[in-house]
Amino acid sequence: MLRTWQRRCISIGILCSTTAGMIVLFLPAVCILFLADLARDRRFPRLRAYLLILFYCFWELLGVTAAFLVWAVHKSLPGKDQGRFLYWNYALQQLWVYGFARVGLFLFSMTFRVETGEYAFGDRPILLLVRHTSLADTILATYLMRIQRNFRLRYVMKRELLWDPCLDIVGNRLPNYFVDRNSADTRQEAESIAVLADDLQAGEGVILWPESTRFSAEKRTRALERLRERGDADLLKIATGLQYVLPPRLLGVSSLLERNPDLDVFFCAHTGFENAASFKDFFGGAMIGREIRARLWGYPAGEVPRERESQQKWFFETWRQVDDFVRSTKEVAACGSEQRIFDP
Repeated sequence: MLRTWQRRCISIGILCSTTAGMIVLFLPAVCILFLADLARDRRFPRLRAYLLILFYCFWELLGVTAAFLVWAVHKSLPGKDQGRFLYWNYALQQLWVYGFARVGLFLFSMTFRVETGEYAFGDRPILLLVRHTSLADTILATYLMRIQRNFRLRYVMKRELLWDPCLDIVGNRLPNYFVDRNSADTRQEAESIAVLADDLQAGEGVILWPESTRFSAEKRTRALERLRERGDADLLKIATGLQYVLPPRLLGVSSLLERNPDLDVFFCAHTGFENAASFKDFFGGAMIGREIRARLWGYPAGEVPRERESQQKWFFETWRQVDDFVRSTKEVAACGSEQRIFDP
């Protein structure tokens, strides 16, 4: 396994060389992609994708530079106030996400709409569970919670994301945990996740993606088979009815709530990113003009069952609402498309 400094040298080196190559080839690449899109698809999907990737590389380099400056200033000031250092890194995270989200929405002509449930964010810390469809989920959650609601979230993310230089550097300065999905010691991973629930204050929380991976028919079949092998008849019955999401994996969730039972529990369902699951879709224009819809709703800590079996059933039943939201949104979109097609 590579050490941290080795991984960062490689990832930053790849980032610098990729950015330099894209800048050198900028004019010919733009001309070629413009002409190709002009002939095939006048929404210009390939050109838009190229410009967003170029902006991402530039934004990453700027973020890495800013992260270094934040560290240098922190080390040079007397006292080395850790709270101030955390605040600067949260601000850097917020600025990076805001800039990338705004440029992405603009380049792909996307719109964004959020619905909220009756139970509002109160004066207790939260546990937020988010549907997983693409890497954009991370940006969506930060945009919703950090930028729009000024929440400080502690992230549970897969270790592979450490190859993103900004996420690696800033993410490891903040109280996050990068899960090793190939670890044979799942109990140790769960205990490491549970530590994130310590010392949470109002306006703070832990966020994770309980599906652990993106949805596909094959993954759904495997997940149902695991429940069948475990003999969880009640959970299997609920999971069988899920059409658009995978059954949640609750070891990390249960560990967090066992560590801190005072967490309010919130859910985030969303649609619109399903077509960004691959580079083929991305360059094919699947995201152009999309409406990103999200729904946030939650429950006070007192309504979440404490007993493990009842708690798992409660989460499965509540997770079904995520599936219902996705299905209803797709049905509305389909009806709207039919109306646009057949209206004279």
